[in-house]
Amino acid sequence: QLYEKDETYYNYEEVYGGEVQNDHPEELWIHINGIMNDADAAKGTCKTIYEMFGRPCKLLHNPTDGPFLDLLECFMGKTGLLRLGCTGPRKLLRNILREEMKKDYKKIVLI
Repeated sequence: QLYEKDETYYNYEEVYGGEVQNDHPEELWIHINGIMNDADAAKGTCKTIYEMFGRPCKLLHNPTDGPFLDLLECFMGKTGLLRLGCTGPRKLLRNILREEMKKDYKKIVLI
């Protein structure tokens, strides 16, 4: 990351500003933001997903470094140019999934 901003994993209360009804506790939905998204915009996307599908989302927020560097990071990750290294968001996601898979979820959805 160019600006030394860390990626953050937000739980339901942090995304929705309090408790949220979860009618599908056997499922875990995690939203990973796209390029040029600040945390508030990414939380807004989680809220829209909840309205559309009735499933609350936790959020893995990767802070933006601007359009060029965000696209470069995406390109390098998708093409395998970072095989020898691993981006911070990918490391965090790996750790999150390792922990969440220990729980009794029937389905984990990444968006």
